[in-house]
Amino acid sequence: MKRMLLLAVLVLSPALARAQVDRAAVVGTVRDTSGAVLADATVVATSADGVATQVRTTGDGTYLLPNLLPGTYTIQSEASGFAAQYRAVVLSVAQRARIDFTLGVGAVAEEVTVEQATTLLNNETAAVGAVIDQGAVANLPLAIRNWDDLLALVAGVQGTVVVDLDRLRLQRLQPLAQPFDRAFRHRAPP
Repeated sequence: MKRMLLLAVLVLSPALARAQVDRAAVVGTVRDTSGAVLADATVVATSADGVATQVRTTGDGTYLLPNLLPGTYTIQSEASGFAAQYRAVVLSVAQRARIDFTLGVGAVAEEVTVEQATTLLNNETAAVGAVIDQGAVANLPLAIRNWDDLLALVAGVQGTVVVDLDRLRLQRLQPLAQPFDRAFRHRAPP
C-alpha cells in the first residue's frame, strides 16, 4: 500500500509542478491602416537583457510570443513595405498580454517608436492577479512576515485579514496564558 502511494505521488508530482506558472506570453494581431490583417509579418520581443524572441504572424495576422520571463520588453512589429512599430511593455508572472499593431505604409527604414512602458489590461481571461515587487515586500510592516498579509494590497482580492489579526493577537497572548493554563490543569478537583 505504501509503495502504491509513493508511486502515485511520484507520478503526479510533475503534473503539479507544471501548474506553477512563472512565465508570461504576448498575443496580438498585426493589421495595416485599412484594417486588413498582415500575414507573415515579423514580431520580436526583446528583453531589457537583450534576449530576443521572434515569431511570424499566421495567415489570419495573429501571433503568440510564449514563455517570456517577467520583466520589461520592447515588442517590435514589421512587415515588408510597412513602417516598423515598437511598444514597450512590462510583463508580470502568468500574464497573457494582448498587443495589437497597426502598421502604416512606409519605407523599410521608417520606424514608429512608443517610449513609455504601459500597464496592460488583461482582456484575455477573468483572472485577478498582481505582482508585488521585492522592495514593497521588504519595506512593508508585515505583522508576522506571512505572505497572506500581502493579499490586502491586491485590488479585488478578499482575504481573512481580521481572522489573521485575531490569530496574531492570540499568538501574542498565548505565552502569557500558558503559566495560568498549566496551574489550572494540574489542580486537583475539590
